[in-house]
Parts: sequence; structure tokens; C-alpha cells
Amino acid sequence: MTESRGSIEVLHVDDDADFLELAKTFLERDDAGPELRVTTATDVATALDRVEEGVPDCVVSDYEMPGTDGLEFLRALRTRFRSVPFVLFTGEGSEDVARDAFRVGATDYMQKRSGSDQYALLAKRIRNAVAGYRAKVASERYDTVVDALGDAVFVLDGDGRLTSVNDGFLRLLGYERERALGAEVSLFDADGGYLASQVAALRSGEAGDSV
Repeated sequence: MTESRGSIEVLHVDDDADFLELAKTFLERDDAGPELRVTTATDVATALDRVEEGVPDCVVSDYEMPGTDGLEFLRALRTRFRSVPFVLFTGEGSEDVARDAFRVGATDYMQKRSGSDQYALLAKRIRNAVAGYRAKVASERYDTVVDALGDAVFVLDGDGRLTSVNDGFLRLLGYERERALGAEVSLFDADGGYLASQVAALRSGEAGDSV
């Protein structure tokens, strides 16, 4: 599957072919966000083949299916594609199933309901899962670029707290990343040196949001 700009590719796996077609119809009609484009599979082996052909933006799977259940499918998926968003959408739900699903690496869990409203909720869960994943990937890529820079680089929020720092910043100040993130930048520069001058420039509009 290839990502189309402005759309979300979904692989929905369920052994009930009629339910799959009904869900596909409602999901693709839902217009509360980016377009959902749904591909279906009625068994895990076919689903894994679909993923090998092209990783979707999100996988939705039933729990109880012949041969391999949804959690086994998730385990198999995670060995090959560790990060693809996964929503367990099942009629055989319980707290134990939900707990096990999150433990294995599910992004979200939802029980099937009667009525068409469940598809609007499922569409929302899918979009939220994909948005969260894409934001995480973008953040990780940004951090990789920042860490590759030799100079000290830091990013502040509107309250003057550090939201991102690179290795150069940590080496300069001798702090661990976990301790630095979320702290007010003034804590690292009480004497009004380099950081204070950069913060002053940021607040006067002479610099960007990162330096």
C-alpha cells in the first residue's frame, strides 16, 4: 500500500467477510477527517501478505479468528513492523484481553457495538492512532537532525522551558537529557551568559525558536 496525500491507508482483518464490507463502507464514507481507504483480509496469513506488499498507515483487527487470534497476529506483525499503529477491534472483549493487547504493543483497543455509531468512533480512533504515530516519527527525525549538529542546540516553549536539546548542549552544560528536558532554561544559566543572551534574542525576535 502506498500513502496517498490527505488519506489514511487502513488494513482491516476479520473472519466475518460481511462485517468487513459493512465496516469498509462506513469508514470510507466518514468525512470527519482525512479520507480512510480500507483494504480487507479474512485471515491472518492473508493480512501478513498484504502488509508485506505495502505497510498500511493503520491495522485494525478482530480478536477471535480461526487459527490465529488478533494478539498472535499483533505479535507476528511486531516482529517485522514494530511501529505500525494497531487497533484491536473485537466483540470478545475483556479487561484481560485489553491488558494483553497493550502489553504486546497495540496502539488502541475498542469493543464492537451495535449500530452504525461504532464506525464513526472507530474512524476517530484510527485517525488518532495515525496522527500520534506520525507526530512521534516527525519528532524522532527532528531529534536525529538536532543531535547531528555539532553546536549546542536547544528548543524552548513559550514559558522558557526546554523541549528539545542536542548532545552538544548536554556536553556543554554537563547535564543528562532527562534532567534537562522540561526545565526552565534560566536554571542552566543563572549568571546571564550564553544561554541568557540567546533567550533574550528569541524574545526580541532576533532568533528563531531554536538556537
